[in-house]
Amino acid sequence: FKWEVVKAKKLMLQKLWNASRLAYPFIGKKEFKKPEKLHPIDQWILGEHKNFVETAVKAYRNYDFYVVVELMYSYFWQTVADEYLELVKYRLFENDLSAYYTLSRILKDIIILLHPIAPHITEEIYSRMWGDKISVELERLPDVSDLEYNESTKSFGETLKAITSAIRTAKIKNRIPLSVPVKATIKGPKNVLDLAKSLELDLKKTFKIQDLNYAESGQIEVEVQPMGVSVTAQ
Repeated sequence: FKWEVVKAKKLMLQKLWNASRLAYPFIGKKEFKKPEKLHPIDQWILGEHKNFVETAVKAYRNYDFYVVVELMYSYFWQTVADEYLELVKYRLFENDLSAYYTLSRILKDIIILLHPIAPHITEEIYSRMWGDKISVELERLPDVSDLEYNESTKSFGETLKAITSAIRTAKIKNRIPLSVPVKATIKGPKNVLDLAKSLELDLKKTFKIQDLNYAESGQIEVEVQPMGVSVTAQ
């Protein structure tokens, strides 16, 4: 038994509570149908979500609760909270149905799958956010048969995370708050630049980039130029 582990998992639950509070004004007590066309970032997270749900359900059936907890930490904290929520936040304020549908679906599934391990907080979030039934215990296991997870999904996510990480690193190394507007140049292989260009609006909105440029390079790095100063981060 280690208190450090308990504290870490408590922080994860706090992060889940905060994510639900962020989402509530947009998706609370509402139902959303799957849009005919999903935003590429939503398609990516739903692919990751399929992998998460199927792995978690298999672990439950094998009574391997440790795997479920670790999946929650790696998927919810590192992928949903740290990456997806930051990238989708601006679209929530723009009444984006693709964002609403995706966020509602993945959060509800997470609450259902976490309930056997953390019943109190998940019951509270469920009753406030959805409350379709008198208890989350009456919900069926999530069905992700309509979703796809493949190497393309995995590659998309890895490249996207590398880009966002490089942008954050460049701003942090230059001691620029993430909320401060900057000019930026993304450098990397052609496939990385192609993905960045296809998500240019998302990157600009998320990281407060006023002017975004691209340059081919052997490795991914980002150069930011606040107030005439240039800093490169790999």
